[in-house]
Amino acid sequence: KGTARAPQPADLLPSLRKAEWHAQHAAGAAGGAAGDVAGGAAEAAGSGRMPTKRQLRGIISAHMSAAHAWRAHLSDASPSPSSAASSAGAAAAAGAAELRKLCERGIPPELRCDAWPRLLSTRAALQPTADEYELLRMAAVERISGSIHEEFKHTRLIEVDLARTFPRLGFFGEGGPLRGRLRELLWVYCLLPDGLPYRQGMSHLAATLLLHLQDDAHLACACLHALLGGYPILRAAASLRLAPSLRFFEAGARLACPAAARRLAALEIGPELYFIPWVVTLFTRSLPLALACRVWDRVLSEGERALFRAALALLSLLEPALAAASFDDAVRLLQHLPPIDGDELLAAMGKIALPEEEYEALLVDAIVNGATPDN
Repeated sequence: KGTARAPQPADLLPSLRKAEWHAQHAAGAAGGAAGDVAGGAAEAAGSGRMPTKRQLRGIISAHMSAAHAWRAHLSDASPSPSSAASSAGAAAAAGAAELRKLCERGIPPELRCDAWPRLLSTRAALQPTADEYELLRMAAVERISGSIHEEFKHTRLIEVDLARTFPRLGFFGEGGPLRGRLRELLWVYCLLPDGLPYRQGMSHLAATLLLHLQDDAHLACACLHALLGGYPILRAAASLRLAPSLRFFEAGARLACPAAARRLAALEIGPELYFIPWVVTLFTRSLPLALACRVWDRVLSEGERALFRAALALLSLLEPALAAASFDDAVRLLQHLPPIDGDELLAAMGKIALPEEEYEALLVDAIVNGATPDN
């Protein structure tokens, strides 16, 4: 008898891809007859039946078409140095519009290891370098092994959070294959000159990056640094400076889903009970990972507007269930989301209109009064 093999990160991606094929493309990503095939596959998937070979061909064809579009965009991402300034500007504008459309459709999981760092690098430099990461990692290991905690930030909280990070996957719990790598990644991030003190939720952000970046801890750390450095509202949230975002979310809820906003106000349920867990983990603790990553595609492309649209879209989808819910039932519903249809959520995001003046004020506040490493 062979010994049981511990689950490896690579084992996760096929299941993610299958889930996303159904969530992204089965509702009609391919047009015409292929759309009918994909629609049949979606129905089969929803009923628990295996798709037919014809339906699978339609799903795979739609997926490969999306992957081909992404590869073409990634290979043409940088304009030619010999281009004239005006044509380069026009190409950049066209590329940005195409990129947003591609992100709305969803980045194929196998291409996120290339696409996510590129998106993040448009917001902040991907630092530290590989050599700097290794030096910081060795310094962190020495510091922790010597029980030198006074210069380190929230070391014990990191250790506690490791077991809470995607516990069903088994990668980050005691004895998990990625536990040590995630721990060291978070240690190094907190040692960076402009890194933030560790807060609950950061382990989910780092783990999501680690899972999608081919277990490259250095690149995942650099991307975490860019995520919490290049997105001011996210940085403020990661520092638990959340009051401005909570006020903006409440204002948005009154516009986007007034019935839900009135019901929650009547029950005296504030957004701090549910919105904070959503935002500080970028939905990875509240939604299935495959769907949460679809939201990440949008946030990394569009900025924090997509974060608020996702949160308000969720609230709008829960509006019917909240209408007659008691206080306890409503809190339970918001903190432990029921199954959410991915296509329905993403479609609802597209219908959310944010109050732009208030959003700009929130963004300016996050930039001017945002978190510093000592907050």
